[in-house]
Amino acid sequence: MAGATLPQLREATRRRMGVANGDTLIDEVALDEAVNFAVFTLDNERPWPWLEGHEDVIVPIGASSWPTPADYRSTRSVVNITTGFEYQPAAPVDTFLKIGTGTPQFYAVYESQVMLDIDTAVQLNLKHLYYKRSPFLVNEADVTLAPADAAPAIAAAACAWLTGGREDNPKGGEVHEAAYNRWVVRLFDGLRPTTKPITPRIRAGSWM
Repeated sequence: MAGATLPQLREATRRRMGVANGDTLIDEVALDEAVNFAVFTLDNERPWPWLEGHEDVIVPIGASSWPTPADYRSTRSVVNITTGFEYQPAAPVDTFLKIGTGTPQFYAVYESQVMLDIDTAVQLNLKHLYYKRSPFLVNEADVTLAPADAAPAIAAAACAWLTGGREDNPKGGEVHEAAYNRWVVRLFDGLRPTTKPITPRIRAGSWM
C-alpha cells in the first residue's frame, strides 16, 4: 500500500487543527518539522512491517564486518544463508576480544558497521534483516514508508507537537496525543490476521 505524501500530511494536520489551507497561522517550516517528528515518533512505537528491510551480504575470508545500509535503524537478525545459522547479538566491546580467524558466533553494531566476533576463516553468505529509518520528508513528492492508513496517526502526533505547551490551549497537546495513541492501537490491531480466536460452539447432542 502506498504511503502519504508530504502535502497530504500537511493538509491532514491543518484539517485536524481547524486551520484552512494557506492560512499563515501555522508556519510551513514548523508544520513540516512537526510532520517529520510525527513520522519518526510513529516509527518508534512498534516493529511495523513497513519498516522491515533486508540485504544480502558476502563477508570474504579474513573479514568480519560490513557497513550498515543507508536507511538503517536497527538490526533484526543476521542469518547464514548457507547453513541457516542465526548469529546472536552481543555488546560491541565483546567483538574485540577474539583475534585470528575462526567461525563467528555473534554480531554487534558499532559506528555504522555490523561486526562479527572474529574474522571468518571461510567466505560467508549472510542475510541481514533490519528495520529501516523513515526518510526525512522535504519535497512535495516525498512519500512515507508507512501506508496511507497511518496518515491520521501522523497528523495527530504532528498536532500534539504543534500545540503542546501553548498558553492559549494548554490541554490541546494532550487531546491530540490521546488521539494519536488510539490510532497507533488501531494500526497495530489492523495487522493481525484475525480479530480474535474462534471459540467453538458446542450444542447438547452435537457430534462435537
